[in-house]
Amino acid sequence: MKSASFLPIIGLVIGMVYASLRYQKLKPKLDLSTEIKAPASTSGSALLTDAQANGEKLFKLNCAACHKANKALIGPPLNAALDEWGGDKEAMYLWVRNWPAAIEAGYPRAIEVVDYDVSAMNLFPTLTDEEIDAIFDYASTVN
Repeated sequence: MKSASFLPIIGLVIGMVYASLRYQKLKPKLDLSTEIKAPASTSGSALLTDAQANGEKLFKLNCAACHKANKALIGPPLNAALDEWGGDKEAMYLWVRNWPAAIEAGYPRAIEVVDYDVSAMNLFPTLTDEEIDAIFDYASTVN
């Protein structure tokens, strides 16, 4: 009598094994050796260039805590920063890397910014000219 009570359990185990084996035969095989590329990053509906996509990453890592690309946050928007600096990239690079040095050097825009708002910006001495350009290039794409 005891052996009869195990029959439903044995039947259930056999059914599960059968279903599992059947599923293994039916499921599609995935080729995991194929590289899948993510779509290009987008800002709005426009596709970004590689430099702008890199700029977006750098912006999010270094700038987004205090800046928005297209409106003021703690700091000013960055989408028109080069215009604000009168097109003077060297002054802007120095400001980003070491803003006190830009003030010491007497750059008029650096002095204007500090006179307007004395909150201290972080220093980013390791950013290259190309990375700074990429950040501002990305910011210029944001509406």
